[in-house]
Amino acid sequence: LTMLEPVAIETPPLSQQACPGEEVSFSIIASGNEPLSYQWLKNGEPIADAPANTLSLHAITVEDAGIYTCEVSNACGTLASEEATLELHVPLAVLTQPLAQNVCPGEELILSVEISGEEPISFQWKKDGTDILDATDSSLTLDNASPEDEGIYTCEISNICGSIASAEAMVKVIMLSADAGDDELICPGTTYQINASASSNHPVESG
Repeated sequence: LTMLEPVAIETPPLSQQACPGEEVSFSIIASGNEPLSYQWLKNGEPIADAPANTLSLHAITVEDAGIYTCEVSNACGTLASEEATLELHVPLAVLTQPLAQNVCPGEELILSVEISGEEPISFQWKKDGTDILDATDSSLTLDNASPEDEGIYTCEISNICGSIASAEAMVKVIMLSADAGDDELICPGTTYQINASASSNHPVESG
């Protein structure tokens, strides 16, 4: 008389959280009389070609989220594991990009970005590729624009799934000159003399 050992699950699969595009593996350790056979299920439905004690999911998407179990069988019968849940983090996406702007000296400059994604989200504004000190909110405000503020601005945004960068926003600080042309932008507070014969505008007073 030979006594067969039924299936026992020593280590069940564990619930996991991951970001889209990552690889996830569920594994189980079972004991009992060999041979042991395995069948993985997602939300109660068998997964095709999943006959091993480890289930690997490559480049996961939102469709892979769900409840996973494994049924282990031998000559004595079948035993189902505890449930393991796969949850996906929400990656970042830029909803509204910062806009290029022309400002006059002394004006207020505001750049902003609107983001979707899983919290917490961190922000770091950059000018010409260099971090701006204490510029870690979704908007960047410069109270008193000066020629030194001219440049290309971007915002680097990060969460648990990684980092993305906003589009570039070119900021130009308008500096008036004596030979301003018809198409030159005019700053508030400047009086212009219009010369019809020369077809040009010249600043004559600043206030």
